[in-house]
Amino acid sequence: MHKDIFYQELWQNILHGEPFHGEFINRDKSRILYYEDKIITSIKNDEGEITNYLSTGRNMTQRKAMEHSLRELAAKDNLTKVFNRTQGDVFYNNFVDKKDMHYEFYLLLYEIDNFKKINDTFGHQQGDVVLKEVSSRVEEAIRPDDVLIYWGGEEFVIMTLFENDQKALSFSERIREVVSSCRFDEIGHVTVSIGLARHDERMDKDTLVEKADQAMCQAKKEGKNRVKFL
Repeated sequence: MHKDIFYQELWQNILHGEPFHGEFINRDKSRILYYEDKIITSIKNDEGEITNYLSTGRNMTQRKAMEHSLRELAAKDNLTKVFNRTQGDVFYNNFVDKKDMHYEFYLLLYEIDNFKKINDTFGHQQGDVVLKEVSSRVEEAIRPDDVLIYWGGEEFVIMTLFENDQKALSFSERIREVVSSCRFDEIGHVTVSIGLARHDERMDKDTLVEKADQAMCQAKKEGKNRVKFL
């Protein structure tokens, strides 16, 4: 579970009589992983020769779990449980790095249609239910390497890679269909308008999002519940 260089440094220290302090990942008797903060020191005899090693440690598993939870809280939206907008720059840079001669980087910006009317008519609590359900359905529909981000209000962003425009459009249509199949007891069916944009080297994140937003606005003008790729 550790790289060779970790053990090389460990043995280099203790064989030279220097203490080693590191974080170990081990398995207990039940084969469950646990984290341990450990110090290993050399025990020497009167002649200064190393005769034994003393290892002391403390279990860090709960602390690691708490740190993971805190990182997740910082990265995800409290309501929808998908990534929040502050992660946009990180994911944008990742997708720019991943695109190559075979795959293009696409960004989908979608907005829940008539969301203000939903809030005004049925209350903000029902609006929150819609946001959570729509984000849950979309997250199930996207692929493992795609990223769903709650952009704010009733807007979401998906970052993805595809070989060509047609496949990206088919993916966008599938997302639209997934949402339109959502039905709520009081509200009925909800829909989304989707704007699709393809990245090029002249774009930064804001320019790419703006391009997708222009496409999404065009989809709304043309009647909503549709995909537009300018």
